[in-house]
Amino acid sequence: MAIFQDLVDQFGFAASYNSVKRFVRKLVVREPEQFDRLSFAIGEEAQVDYGEGALTRVPGTDRYRRPRLFVMTLRHSRRSFRRVVWNSGQETWARLHEQA
Repeated sequence: MAIFQDLVDQFGFAASYNSVKRFVRKLVVREPEQFDRLSFAIGEEAQVDYGEGALTRVPGTDRYRRPRLFVMTLRHSRRSFRRVVWNSGQETWARLHEQA
C-alpha cells in the first residue's frame, strides 16, 4: 500500500492499487552473479597507484611542475610505500617497484 501511495503522491499515478499488486507479484528474485574470491598468501599481492600530483615548485628552482606520485599498498597488512618523483619513465617505474 505504501508503494501505491508514493506513486500516487509523487507521480500522479492514475491506475488502481490492484494493478500495482499484479506488477509486484511478477517481480522475480534473482540470484546474484557468481564471483570467485581470490586468495593470496601474505605479501603475494599488492595494488599500485601511479598518477600526477598538484602543481608544485621543483626543489632548487623557481619552476612549477606536477610531480608523479607512486603508492604501492600490500593487500593483507594495508601497509603502503609512497614516493614522489619528478621524472616518469620505464626505468623510474621499475626502480619504484624494486624499492617498494
